[in-house]
Amino acid sequence: MRNSNIKKALNKVSDTRDIVLGNGVFNNVVSIYQNHFNGMQAILIADENTYSVGGKEVYQQLKEADLISLDPIVF
Repeated sequence: MRNSNIKKALNKVSDTRDIVLGNGVFNNVVSIYQNHFNGMQAILIADENTYSVGGKEVYQQLKEADLISLDPIVF
């Protein structure tokens, strides 16, 4: 999907603030989260598949940055 199409789509929705695509995006989890939710604690909710593919990594990064205090909710 082209960048302009992503921007148009994001302008039409209220729940999604950003879409980040590419190699190594997990390295930017903390900065992306802080950019959109500065000072707010995160809650990670994922199904088993999503958690095993990337959710665990996201959770660890947010926890190390002191941005998450609750255990993840995995269903």
